[in-house]
Amino acid sequence: MQAETEAVINKKFRKSLRAHKERHKENLKALFSIFGIPFNSDTLTAYFLGVLRAVSFDSKAFIEARGLEWSELMNIAKKKRDEILATVKDIEKDC
Repeated sequence: MQAETEAVINKKFRKSLRAHKERHKENLKALFSIFGIPFNSDTLTAYFLGVLRAVSFDSKAFIEARGLEWSELMNIAKKKRDEILATVKDIEKDC
């Protein structure tokens, strides 16, 4: 993965995490309840992994004009692990 692609993913994902923490806590809880999904740290973590995958896939396709490989997503997820878990903790604490 190109350094430019990774930088774009980092920027977009951090912006998304901040937005969720600052504005979307109650909206997330309501969204989960529509589907009968428990609102807890496991489901929030899975949700943010989905956000990370979407941001990564979109950025990779746009910048490098090719798809995101599974190993690349795994590497990105490992790098973002602590950031995701900290966001989950903050949101869960406030809701």
